[in-house]
Amino acid sequence: NVLISYETLLLPVVMYGINLTLLAATLIANVNYLSRHPNLATAEFTPTVSAYIHRRLLIVALIPMLAIAMAFVSTRVSLYMYFLMLLVHFLPRQIDNHLPRWFRGGGS
Repeated sequence: NVLISYETLLLPVVMYGINLTLLAATLIANVNYLSRHPNLATAEFTPTVSAYIHRRLLIVALIPMLAIAMAFVSTRVSLYMYFLMLLVHFLPRQIDNHLPRWFRGGGS
């Protein structure tokens, strides 16, 4: 992995952050599109669920941007911020209360 092998280099850390930010921006655009065209989504994609997803994606986009800024001070701290994204992703979310049980992996 380039990030771990060359953790003191600024360019890999910034490029990784840019890729994550662009991915989050693409996902935000998809959620916004589905919100404007609800006939393309399932019934579970309510405005409440859309708002939770949008808020979550904004957090996911914000972390890499902060990590890029931090990379100019310390690339090691920046890498730890990327690991923070794992915690954000796997922590329980409010959206889980609004999804059907089969969607959360709880069986049918």
